[in-house]
Amino acid sequence: MNYFTLLKEMSYKNKTKLFVRLNQNNYSYEDLFGAANCLGDQIQLRHSVVLIYSNNLLFQVTAFFAAMKSGNIPILSHYSLPIESLKKMIIKNQIKYILSDQNPNFDFLVKVETIPEAFLLTTEVEEEQSTTSTICMGVLSSGSTDVPKVLFRSYESWAGFFPTQNKIFSIDASTILFMHGSLSFTGNLNAILSVLYAGGSIVLTDVFHCKTWLNEINEFQVTTIYLVPAKLKAFVKFIHEPSKSVTMIFTGSQLLFSSMALTLKEKFINSNIILYYGASELNYITYLEYKDLLTNPLSVGKPFPGVTVSIKEGFIYVDTPYHIEGIDLPYTVYDRGYFAENQHLIFLGRQEDVINKGGFKISCIKIEEALKKIPGIKNIAVIAYQDDKRGNEAAAFLVTDGKVKKDSIRSMIKDTLMAVEIPKRFIFIHEIPLNDSGKVDRKKLKALL
Repeated sequence: MNYFTLLKEMSYKNKTKLFVRLNQNNYSYEDLFGAANCLGDQIQLRHSVVLIYSNNLLFQVTAFFAAMKSGNIPILSHYSLPIESLKKMIIKNQIKYILSDQNPNFDFLVKVETIPEAFLLTTEVEEEQSTTSTICMGVLSSGSTDVPKVLFRSYESWAGFFPTQNKIFSIDASTILFMHGSLSFTGNLNAILSVLYAGGSIVLTDVFHCKTWLNEINEFQVTTIYLVPAKLKAFVKFIHEPSKSVTMIFTGSQLLFSSMALTLKEKFINSNIILYYGASELNYITYLEYKDLLTNPLSVGKPFPGVTVSIKEGFIYVDTPYHIEGIDLPYTVYDRGYFAENQHLIFLGRQEDVINKGGFKISCIKIEEALKKIPGIKNIAVIAYQDDKRGNEAAAFLVTDGKVKKDSIRSMIKDTLMAVEIPKRFIFIHEIPLNDSGKVDRKKLKALL
């Protein structure tokens, strides 16, 4: 079983039903199956890993299914990846073939084959990576490293968990899900496939234009929104009247602070709001619903059914049957955290977000939570940096209303943070830079230090 087979089954059940609206163009289940089937017939490879390279959403989704139809293993590439990083990733993972809707002038290509609506590119890799028969797809990590990791998955490693996650996120055949961004990001691809599994519909755009988002949500009576917290924060500024059609908002990759949860509830009055914690190497791990979001700062909730979480030496370890190939359980991505008395998992951040000062652990996320409560601070990002004299320190980047001053911030923060936790640097900027996945761009922030 693979996702092309699933699309085929769903196209028989839902022929003319909207599967996905891409940048204001509608495609039924039958439309997408037909396009993927046709492109798949043109791919003469078998049992190869195929990197899909395109910034076109329609091509991304079509080629993903088409590669499976032809018996290959698709990986959707981050289109914005620097060419040198792309080359390193291809060589490191022995990826011999690229499927693209363009003919890029890469210096690591040895052959270009033109097929209807696409190009099949052969790289300089001579020997392909061996894969097991259970693998049906690959995904790329979206972490902070220059060269993303390739993570291989079986069909069951996601699809086996869809009944559980769809129940919690209230995804079914009546769902109309709104989302933004490339399908190369794991959360987006998982969301689309979970809706396919349920027989629902998707409204997808790669245009970052909040007024257009609002028009699409209202016109199509969207029931469910999936956006990372940074995008939700930008979006709510454009909502002037409460939206009634949305009944579920689920979000992850960053913490959703209580003030933002309250604002979302005011704008989407009929919605439940769920914050999840997950990892590309694993799957969904824990979740927290709206009522608990308000009273449990820094919490990412309790484990999903069937998932076990433990803490060892301050690191979060996870045991789940729904993980990538080739890892041992329990597994950690070296996120730090601990369990509160109510058994909620408290997320302290990625390993690089926790500063060790003389054995005292300082959480950048805890600092952010404290700073967000100060009137006049509109947005905040706290990162660790290396000070030549003091060693590891915290720097706070602030977007303010222009009235709040650095001295008053230092004074007010003393009520909620210990002296050792107070950032050594406060830097005022016009906006917090985001990367393509909607996460804080830490590289750009560090360049400002």
